Amino acid sequence: MKKQFFYAALAIGMMSSCSSNDLPGNQQPENPNLAEDKVAIELGIASPNLNIEATTKGIGAVGGTTSEGNKWNKEKLGVWMYKVTYDESGIATESEALNDDNTTYVLEGYTFEAPADGSTDAKQQIRIVKDENASPTLYQAVYYPSKYAHSFYGYHLDDARVEPSNINRETQSITDITIDGTQDIMTAGTKEVNLSIYGTINGIGDGSGETPWETAAKQSFSAWSARRGIQPILNFEHKLARLRFFVKAGEKSAASKVWNSSGNTWDEVIKVPVTSGESENQSQAVQITSVKLLGVADKINLELKKDGVTGKMKPAIQSGSTTADFTLQERTSLGTALRGLTPIAPEYFDGEDEASKAEATGYKEKTRVGESIMFLPVTADGGNGTDAVLNLEIEVQQAVLDTYEEPSPEDFQNETYILKKGKLTTQLLASKITGTSPQSSFVPGYNYDVTIKVYSFQRIEITAELTPWADGGSIETAPGDEF
Repeated sequence: MKKQFFYAALAIGMMSSCSSNDLPGNQQPENPNLAEDKVAIELGIASPNLNIEATTKGIGAVGGTTSEGNKWNKEKLGVWMYKVTYDESGIATESEALNDDNTTYVLEGYTFEAPADGSTDAKQQIRIVKDENASPTLYQAVYYPSKYAHSFYGYHLDDARVEPSNINRETQSITDITIDGTQDIMTAGTKEVNLSIYGTINGIGDGSGETPWETAAKQSFSAWSARRGIQPILNFEHKLARLRFFVKAGEKSAASKVWNSSGNTWDEVIKVPVTSGESENQSQAVQITSVKLLGVADKINLELKKDGVTGKMKPAIQSGSTTADFTLQERTSLGTALRGLTPIAPEYFDGEDEASKAEATGYKEKTRVGESIMFLPVTADGGNGTDAVLNLEIEVQQAVLDTYEEPSPEDFQNETYILKKGKLTTQLLASKITGTSPQSSFVPGYNYDVTIKVYSFQRIEITAELTPWADGGSIETAPGDEF
């Protein structure tokens, strides 16, 4: 028998990010005529960047492309807060933010929770968690120190493994993070303080002059800015690239369901018992059982700072030179750990034209496989860049005919089946990417759709053709007449 299955195409899900320059603050609050009561820190949050082997598994991608919906789901976040001061040249310095007693870090010991649905309503801010094991969860109100402006940074690591000693607020870095393709690694800085982001608030200005908003930017974020309705909005950016996988039937015999246009029904492929040790009947369709991304970086470093040129958060870089194979997992529900992939087969449309396709209830040209694999593309020298080639390993299985009795050529009898498995390695080439805005490489923060086209295992069928004897003529001989 021979097998034929190939990946067919790459489709890009374009993502666009929103980022801003870091915002310093003055040492003393201005306009002290407003009430000087303690003001709570309220951490706003932007959508998770619409630019749309470890022993544990992450929860998969946070948010999604426009077609998937781009919402938070109470993911656990980290938030760091720094006091901002200036030297005589106007250069800002960030140092750990302390309470008014000058001894306690303002956000010491807290974890943070993203909103449930991505809403920007005040009740859907990032919440500061005091006790996540309480029922219901116990949250904490935290207040700005009475002086100074502050900067904020955020991150999301999911369950990626990292030693506590490698999480360093002083250097604003997280190093040697072990990933396995199931974690969506993100960092965040605050959105810019200006009229377009915050609107006309508390008399700061309507955009007719620069000075009010320049002042507001330098005083943010602080008790002074909070009294004027300016609270930090953290804009999370994906640090990894993402692959989503789909399967498509290259022929009718590879599908688990076939559309019967004459009856307007889906015909299910019958499962059969196999003799290869499996306890349940198996599908005669081609099922994808595993997808692996081979040889990608499994340790990364993060720096929670903004790039002075782009204004975006600095990119993740590879830590060391180790690599691993990332295995595609599947999601059962939002917020829960991913699990191993359930074998999945495509459907096949057997209609005559596009009109009948439109009538095929529930028709999908391709079927989603698993959640996604998130990875850091790197150059050969380990620097921050991208490769143009990704290596995949795809495993498939199909219940196929093994033995049979054949009283007549048209009537098989007493068939037995085995579960035949196959494995193929293939490459995804960036040069083959198609979409509205093709990329020359695989880029962090971008989603790429990979469609795997599958065909059935093909039986070896040898036809015997009998060549007739040719007429060579005749010879007559009489041995008795020969002397």
